[in-house]
Amino acid sequence: MSSTSQKQILSLRARILLVFASASLITLAVVILSIYLLVGRSEREGWQSRQLEASKASSRQVRGFIDQATRTQTLLSLLTNTLDTPRLRVLLQGILLSGPNINEIILTDAQGTVIIEVARTDRVLDEPIGTDWFEHTVQNSESGTFFLGELDFLPDGNPYFVIASKTSSGGVIAFQVNALLLNEVVSELEFGETGNAYLVQ
Repeated sequence: MSSTSQKQILSLRARILLVFASASLITLAVVILSIYLLVGRSEREGWQSRQLEASKASSRQVRGFIDQATRTQTLLSLLTNTLDTPRLRVLLQGILLSGPNINEIILTDAQGTVIIEVARTDRVLDEPIGTDWFEHTVQNSESGTFFLGELDFLPDGNPYFVIASKTSSGGVIAFQVNALLLNEVVSELEFGETGNAYLVQ
């Protein structure tokens, strides 16, 4: 075999090997890129699923507290006709002391006269006449429906909102609810590295 023919055979072999090597590298690059994209998508979907579950859990926790407050108000509405004022005051103080969520409880008659008020912080419900929560509850709702107020702030800057309902005797029972506890629930949510969660009505 001549030297030229050996060079052509080697050159042909080199070209074929180069084509196969290039094809193998391209295939390997496509496979690696596909795996990278698939793993990234799976991680993103998993993260979004975890965040959705955390949001739902926080929502259920807040909703559970509001449901508990409304059930307590329903029970208190029925007890206003059964218990005398001193016993009712002791019961309201017990509710107030049973947890940090409620800062103030007020019971009024249908005209807005305060019958009982117990509080652990600044009193903001002590003058019910003319307030949104009192007027709305007395004029627009039947016994068993509830008013959920907007977020407001105490003089010390702590947020609160009001839950109120009409009693079976036509008066109003209202809770001043500590919104800091709800903020703690929301602040535990993390959305990425810089995402924020907000509590909206």
